[in-house]
Amino acid sequence: MKSSITPTKQMIRRMEQDVYQESIDCMSDNLAATLIVLNEEFGFGEKRIKQFIEATTRVVKRFRAYKDNEIAREKFCEDLKTIGIDPDEIYFNTNFILDKQDSRVEERNAVSIAEAAQMQKQLELMKKLQEMKVNSIKHI
Repeated sequence: MKSSITPTKQMIRRMEQDVYQESIDCMSDNLAATLIVLNEEFGFGEKRIKQFIEATTRVVKRFRAYKDNEIAREKFCEDLKTIGIDPDEIYFNTNFILDKQDSRVEERNAVSIAEAAQMQKQLELMKKLQEMKVNSIKHI
């Protein structure tokens, strides 16, 4: 007889915390990569990198003022368009990051960063639920 377990509020809270931490780690990795690129490719030194971080913090705070993430995203897109950047290239297409000549990446298989992050979160949650299920069966 198979036993199923319903996740408790505590388990769900823990999973949410894990997903949140994973998101923070991912953002930190992206910031670190950006700072390295600014240094290696554009010659930013310590002073300019610190100025970049401060300016980025101000922009993020400005957009966090919007309670709705979709409105904030729309504002980001508007600002990107004013500086000649197509927001779809950032939000909906990972090919801007990848070498366009890389034959291993096919257009039909490309997913956006947001889609990949969402899939990663779902996989992590599924793994944790599976672990909880296995652990509950062991205790029976």
